[in-house]
Amino acid sequence: MKEKFRIQKCMLQEKNAQLENDLAREKEKIYQMENSIRSLDNDIHKLQFKQSLQQLYLWNQELPNNHKNQIELTENSQINSGFVSPYSNHFGY
Repeated sequence: MKEKFRIQKCMLQEKNAQLENDLAREKEKIYQMENSIRSLDNDIHKLQFKQSLQQLYLWNQELPNNHKNQIELTENSQINSGFVSPYSNHFGY
C-alpha cells in the first residue's frame, strides 16, 4: 500500500512539473503576443497619424487653388454682370 502511494505521489509530482513547464511556455507565448499586439497597435497609430497628416497636406494644397479659383470666378462674374467694370472711369470723363 505504501508503495502504491509513493508511485502515485511520484506520478503527481511529474505531472505537476510538466504542467508548470507548460504554464511557463504559455505565459511566454502570451507575453510575445502582447508585445506583437502593442507593436501592431503602435504601427496602426503611426499609420493613422501619417494618413491624417497626408490628408491635411492634400487639403492645404487644394485649398489655395480652390480659393484662388473662387476669387477669379467671383471677379469674372461681377465683371460680366456689370457690377464691376474693368474700365471704370472714376474721373467723370
